[in-house]
Amino acid sequence: MSDELMIVSNSEIQCFKRCRRKWWLSYYRKLVPIREEVVGVRSVGTRVHAVVAQWYDQIALGEDADLDSEGYGALWLHDTLVQADIIANPEKADEISKDGDLSRAMCEGYFEWLEETGADEGITPIAIEEEVAQTIITPVTMTPVEVRAKLDLRVSFKGPGEEPQDMVFDHKSVAEFTTPTRVLHLDEQMLLYDWLLRWQNLFVTGAIYNMIRRVKR
Repeated sequence: MSDELMIVSNSEIQCFKRCRRKWWLSYYRKLVPIREEVVGVRSVGTRVHAVVAQWYDQIALGEDADLDSEGYGALWLHDTLVQADIIANPEKADEISKDGDLSRAMCEGYFEWLEETGADEGITPIAIEEEVAQTIITPVTMTPVEVRAKLDLRVSFKGPGEEPQDMVFDHKSVAEFTTPTRVLHLDEQMLLYDWLLRWQNLFVTGAIYNMIRRVKR
């Protein structure tokens, strides 16, 4: 029996299932890239995620008056992040700016879409970037394991003529909608969130996947 606490997340679990070697290098040996990449799909997604989170965070705090219909308040954060990356990596300024044009257009398009369609009417943010965790004991080795997760957003959702329901709201940037939608039933992420929330006596009735395409419009 070991007293050392093992900590796992959904990302680690999925990495272990996809590629044992990557898991061994990243999570067991804890190796990290010599330099973090600041251009490409991942950087675009990270930037969009931060901006959309800021949008809903300010709404949750009752500061939505500072965010007009085009979301300029949150877009200020976007431009700050781009400039910070350029300052830290001047040799990649052109590539970062190009990626920044894409991520900004994605955010602008998202805010305009919300304004035009009212797609998030009835959605009230409850918790932003909420961290939940539960410690369990593995039955074979009797090792304590802490399972952790950070939820993008937990919301109260009220459809027309319906009672409010608490739901998980997860942001994802995607190349297109068809492929991710087809495999949603295989995604264990929301099941893990539901399991962890139940340990905290918090119950959700479902999840909303908030997918934003990686296109300028």
